[in-house]
Amino acid sequence: MKHLFAYGTLMSLDIFYSVTELKLPVTPGILKEYIRHPVIGQLYPGITPQNGAQVNGIIYKNVPAQAWTLLDLFEGEMYECCTVHIEDKHEKIITADTYIIRPEYRHCLGQNEWDFQHFLKTEKNTFQSSYAGYTAVKVTKQDR
Repeated sequence: MKHLFAYGTLMSLDIFYSVTELKLPVTPGILKEYIRHPVIGQLYPGITPQNGAQVNGIIYKNVPAQAWTLLDLFEGEMYECCTVHIEDKHEKIITADTYIIRPEYRHCLGQNEWDFQHFLKTEKNTFQSSYAGYTAVKVTKQDR
């Protein structure tokens, strides 16, 4: 099983659960040489490579195969799942998959840093009630 590095809305354990129906062990992680920006007009971020930058997030350990289909649907076409190397809280390097903004969508990213605490305080409820990724996941779950 693979690990997932989450750096945006999926850092919220209840959002991750609503997508995957899984409660998995997590640990803090840092993805170096990437930067996180908000997607313009949306409440979620995207990451792209950038020398000298780093993105804080969490690592979900041992995500089962069936969850990756749901995560792909939740993330949508703007993102591609890529394998990266994450530094955990013990400075150990862990291989994980994460969702990186596709090059053809990089123009959709804003200039500021996306702030998870701000998301939790002011935007999470709106995101949960309006994000289209939930609909794709729900339809797939019903088809099972």
